[in-house]
Amino acid sequence: MVYSAIEDLIEQGGIRPILADRRDDVFLVSASFEPRCVALTSGLAVDYRAARSLVYVNDDFLATPAAEAMKGALASLRASLEPKSDRFQIIAGSWEKVDVQVAAIGSAFAEINPDKTPVTVTIDCTTFNREALIVCLAMLYSQCPNARVRAAYVSPKLHGTWLSRGYRKVRSIVGFSGVQQASRPTVLIVLSGFEGDRTVKLIEEYEPSQVMLGFGDPPTIPSFLERNLTEHKLVLSRTDVKDFRFPADSISDCTVALEGLIQPLLQSSNVVIAPMCTKLSTLAVFNVAERHREIQLAYCLPGEYNYSDYSTGTSRIFVEDLR
Repeated sequence: MVYSAIEDLIEQGGIRPILADRRDDVFLVSASFEPRCVALTSGLAVDYRAARSLVYVNDDFLATPAAEAMKGALASLRASLEPKSDRFQIIAGSWEKVDVQVAAIGSAFAEINPDKTPVTVTIDCTTFNREALIVCLAMLYSQCPNARVRAAYVSPKLHGTWLSRGYRKVRSIVGFSGVQQASRPTVLIVLSGFEGDRTVKLIEEYEPSQVMLGFGDPPTIPSFLERNLTEHKLVLSRTDVKDFRFPADSISDCTVALEGLIQPLLQSSNVVIAPMCTKLSTLAVFNVAERHREIQLAYCLPGEYNYSDYSTGTSRIFVEDLR
């Protein structure tokens, strides 16, 4: 389901529990310095209820210029979710320290009762960092194999002139190191966003035999595709880079497209995928990597974020069953 704006969502009754006859078991959202992190909770139905509301926080940001925005977002999320939840809990994770991230998520999810069938989970994936989003889903599926999961994403009206600068490190995402065989060539598949320097860093780190650089088409907002292509002009000029298109506005459509892309590669190549586009396409990458455990998922940790002007406003809202 796609809504044209948050007002459209509210007019149509807002986000209701997944099953009509009972509350959701979990509502999961990430607090952020981006104002849109609180948009979806303002669009919850008047009678929406969840047994547990979990708010993931990268504590690292509380020691940056983003601290006040983060605190404000946390207060707003608490005000929206506490009255609708039996229990409100903050997951104190980390953007930089992956061991802290994994431990915090694992501890919170360990308290979910897996015997309930199905465990119903609504995830607002809007402002999760991609690594934490994938780790959350992997741990949720491990704890609750029969979980029924719905994802929501709020697209911004605009992005800033830059989103992040530089990079700190490249690492495989925990639980998705894949199977890398020395006798095989490596194909690096990048679902690109607006940060060309991070794409270059991934290529330098993996030294792949081939790079497949993907562009979201259709994007969540029409103007995003042109900017994406512009940001990657230099990368596209490389002789080892082949470009492709994927639907950035649909989890299911993107999953199908990625399956078609990787199938010819799995028997002869090491496949590494780096999701750097929309969170909807990141969830599609998760779907594919869950099915094909030989795939490695890569994450390039940025050097710094544009805390003051990362995104502006809200636009379309996407709501889709993940499984």
